[in-house]
This record gives sequence, C-alpha cells and structure tokens, in this order.
Amino acid sequence: MLIDLRKRQGTSLLEVFMVLLILTGSLSIMGVSGAFHTRTDLKQDTDEVLRCVRLARETAITCGCDIHIRTARRTHPSSGQRCVVVELLAQPSPYSGAVDASNASHFGLVSTNPSEWMVDPIWLASTTRLNADTNEIVFQSDGTSTQDANWSLSNGGESYSIRVESVTGNILLGGSP
Repeated sequence: MLIDLRKRQGTSLLEVFMVLLILTGSLSIMGVSGAFHTRTDLKQDTDEVLRCVRLARETAITCGCDIHIRTARRTHPSSGQRCVVVELLAQPSPYSGAVDASNASHFGLVSTNPSEWMVDPIWLASTTRLNADTNEIVFQSDGTSTQDANWSLSNGGESYSIRVESVTGNILLGGSP
C-alpha cells in the first residue's frame, strides 16, 4: 500500500515548532516586544506612578532605610522629548549590607559597590503633566513620609491625584476621567 504525499492533511509537530521559532526570532529582532509595554494613556501613567510610590513605602519598611521618590523634567534619551521622570533612590542602599533590617543573612550576597538607585527612572508620556506640591517624597523605615504630598497627573480633560499622608503613610488615589 503506497501513501500519496499530495493528499496529506495537517501539519507535523516539527513544522509547527519551526514556525513558532521563526516568529519568535523575528519579533525579537524587530524589537516589537517592547511595543507591548509602552504606556499610551494617563491611566497607565498614573498606575505606574502609584506602583512606584507603593514600592517605595514597602521597601522603606522592609529594608529599614529612607526611600526618596523625586520628580524632574528630563530629555528622554531615545526620543529627545522633554518628559516628566519619576526616580527612586534609597539612602543608605538596601543592597549594601550582609544582613537586612531583621538581621537575616543574605547568604553572602553582598554588593561591593552598592547603588542607591532602586529602579530605572519611570518616563511619563510627553503629554502627561504632573503638578506637585513637593517634588520629593521621603518614606521612612516606619512607613510614614516626612511630609504630606499631593501629586496630580493630567492630560487633556482627564486628571488623577495621588495623595500621601505623612502621619499614617497612607497612599490614596483619586480621579476624574
């Protein structure tokens, strides 16, 4: 009994695997994967800033150090546009000691040249405006901040506000889409 290859239907597992491999490789070469992470609207920018503020407070409590969040206007290195940037830094660096705030060992993971920068700066969209009563929020090791802070992000008719209460360290989000 002879098998006619022209009437074969379907694909083999190897063919499917090769197609997926070629697509994955072409997407990574073209840099399309980064396009899925680009923030395009005010709500996404607000969510990113809110996550940054919450990370700062949690890290201050966990590591027992002061965490500074500051805003500035800088020129974006790839687009050349002036944008608002949000930066986090810790003083002293939470990555420098052989033990954490609870005297628990890091299993020898000691940085010989610790950086005070926690994460890469967060670049807001060039159309997003940030109005703040202070350009810096400092969270202390007990989770409180050194002062109340009100940050308002706006774009067109939309606006969101992030409020940090100094006494409790609470972080509140308000908005008017």
